[in-house]
Order: sequence, then structure tokens, then C-alpha cells
Amino acid sequence: LGVIKNSKDEIFNSTFDGVVGNPKGKVTIVEFYDYNCGFCKRAIEDMQALTKSDPDLRFVLKEFPILSPDSQKASVVSMAFHLMHPEKYGEFHTALLGGQGRATES
Repeated sequence: LGVIKNSKDEIFNSTFDGVVGNPKGKVTIVEFYDYNCGFCKRAIEDMQALTKSDPDLRFVLKEFPILSPDSQKASVVSMAFHLMHPEKYGEFHTALLGGQGRATES
């Protein structure tokens, strides 16, 4: 618990992380994911349903590309997209994580 308290800003407010839902929401869920994780791909529908049903919900998306070199390359592309178009990151995230097949650099 102390680790979370001491790292609160890095966990909940890092400028490197994407946010889906209400950016100023009263409730925050932090999700760690890999674009090639089957469980993560299935969980995106839950995230969409939750943010649609609760206007005060904020998802902080933390990339955790540990499954393969493809995951690491997809993460680099995703982070670059987030820097260039933060307002469209949610759409990009949904398309990449919700897409068929493996996420790669291309």
C-alpha cells in the first residue's frame, strides 16, 4: 500500500499513459496491458461497457509490452501515436487491441 501511495502521481497521472472515459472522472481504474495479450483483447469490451455506463469512470492505460518483440514494437508505435494525437488515442487503442491478429510495428 505504501508503494502505491508513494507512486500515486506516476500511477494515476503520468503524461505517457492514455486515458479512456472521463479524463476528470471521480473513479479511476488503472489497466496494464499488452497489445498481444488474449485476456487484454477480451477485456476491452468490458472497458467499453463500463465507460459507457458510468460517465464518472476514468481508465488509465499503462502499456506493459512483455509478451514478444512484436508487442514491444507495437507499443513504440502506440506511444508515438499518443504523443502526436492524444485526443484520438482512445480510438487507436481500441482499434489495435480490439483488432484481429497480432499487433506489430506495421
